[in-house]
Amino acid sequence: MPTEVNVRDISKIQTLIAHIENEMQSDKFLVKSIDWILALWEYERKDEKSIHKEYADAIIGGLRRIGFDIVPDYEIDKKRFNFGDICVIYKNEECHSAKLTTKYERSDLFIKLASRIVNADKVTDEDFIFVEQYLQSYNNTVGNHLHLMATIRWRFSLKKQAIDKQVQNTIGTLTSEQRTLMGNALIRLACINGDIHPKRIDDLKKVLPLLGIDVENIHSQIHRLLTDSNGFAVIEKKSDATEFTINGKSSSAEQYVASHVTINQKKLRTLEQQTKVAREILSDIFAEEEAAESKDVAADNMSNMWMDMLKLLFTQETWKRVEIEDICKKRGLMLGAVLEQINDYAYEKVDDAVVEDDGENIYVTLDYKNVLL
Repeated sequence: MPTEVNVRDISKIQTLIAHIENEMQSDKFLVKSIDWILALWEYERKDEKSIHKEYADAIIGGLRRIGFDIVPDYEIDKKRFNFGDICVIYKNEECHSAKLTTKYERSDLFIKLASRIVNADKVTDEDFIFVEQYLQSYNNTVGNHLHLMATIRWRFSLKKQAIDKQVQNTIGTLTSEQRTLMGNALIRLACINGDIHPKRIDDLKKVLPLLGIDVENIHSQIHRLLTDSNGFAVIEKKSDATEFTINGKSSSAEQYVASHVTINQKKLRTLEQQTKVAREILSDIFAEEEAAESKDVAADNMSNMWMDMLKLLFTQETWKRVEIEDICKKRGLMLGAVLEQINDYAYEKVDDAVVEDDGENIYVTLDYKNVLL
């Protein structure tokens, strides 16, 4: 009976593992273009317009056999990677599996909404720490936790996170209390380190209504967040200068001692400046017309011909390429141009391709149907 070979003992595989671990170094995650991984697999791109599904599955399976995993994974993230896409490789030597659960979907929802906030300006290390700590409250399985930690890095690397049907459905499963808690966490993320980030607050205004939170309350909540941890007035005992924060947790003296109130002028000036900045920023936000929505108007003025093709494609998930090519010819269209226009439109709306052409079949991401039609 032949002895089973451990793939990790193969010299070529060891070299591949060394490449990945060298790039990872001390971090458990590696953010790379999928093209980098294809090069490791010695894949030579010829005329392919997209990565064949079977080959993508082979990459995922191959990584798992040598102690790694990858995001996105179509079964979990509903996203197939393609040429030029960003992906995240992470260590998973014990082969912990990730499965879609209610906890996972709610955790992923927070990551999606958080990514819209942090990508409004520069992503910082503090953002990663904040989101990772928040997700600990969901008590996900080991496999799901590992996948989610990689998902944070993947989604934070994307230009824009789509608000698709899946997001809306998951929000629909949240209780009022859960929405409030998530909304409060997003407000803190928009004011990370106690600083006001104007661009983040602008996006926060668009995200909070999805959770049913009135944006008119943003000003008071931001004001509270900026002042709760930095009191500006203290009660000072004449003997030992012990401080008691007025708007934080009060401490009581062991015995009565004559005291007087001292105003910390430096903290007061800082508070006044922060409040002024917050008022100016939020006044501008509330005075805005719905300018962001107008960006989609140009995309809506598309050709009726390829929009009809998109509607047709959305009737099923997989098509034979030759079948769609024949339909395009009958309508006087070129398949390549049609697919390019459709994906350009999809990228503008959801920052993702909606159709993938592997040369034999055309795959359609049906999850985007309600958003794009």
